[in-house]
Amino acid sequence: MLNLINLSKSYADGNKSKQILKGVDLTVESGEMVAIMGRSGAGKSTILHIIAGLEKVDGGEFWFQGSNLTNLNYKQLAKFRKNNIGFILQNYALIDEKNVFDNVALPLVYSKKTKKEIKTTVFRLLEKLELNEYLYKFPKELSGGQAQRVAIARALINDPALILADEPTGSLDEETERIILDIFSKINKEGRTLIIVTHDQSVAQKCSRIITLKDGQLV
Repeated sequence: MLNLINLSKSYADGNKSKQILKGVDLTVESGEMVAIMGRSGAGKSTILHIIAGLEKVDGGEFWFQGSNLTNLNYKQLAKFRKNNIGFILQNYALIDEKNVFDNVALPLVYSKKTKKEIKTTVFRLLEKLELNEYLYKFPKELSGGQAQRVAIARALINDPALILADEPTGSLDEETERIILDIFSKINKEGRTLIIVTHDQSVAQKCSRIITLKDGQLV
């Protein structure tokens, strides 16, 4: 599904430049569920942001489903992200002023689907994730686990080829973490590809492959 070839990325650090990724090579096949582990600052989130088209690389190449995306501009990367990527964050990133239905429907609105298509698709997915009863609740009325399931629904709503999750269980208790991991496993068994950044070994063990980053390199 994707190939990162000799990837490098640096950020300004005062008057100096700090290299975050140093010649990273990574291949992920369709249908894999991959964990990326490593200490804070190792470059885990940077890799996710590059794959999502949120960051451009300094050197190397980024291929997705046979297409070289390395030199796309940010507008082209945004279109790629909308059509191919679902993103799940630790803090859920739900919009407080919108209820569950509207939060999940947002990507479909941006894709200019009809009201009927939006309603049918959102209802079907919320039922699948057992969120029907929270349809018109607002984020502040949800528990952490409920909010993360809503975030997962929003990530899935456009039927993306790839799900990226950045510390998706980092703020959840053990039981809620188990529920979220069961959802990920189910999604993966249905053929969806997932890449999960985590510090948690129990989360990583649920994946088919564990990749470790240290000082910007795969080890």
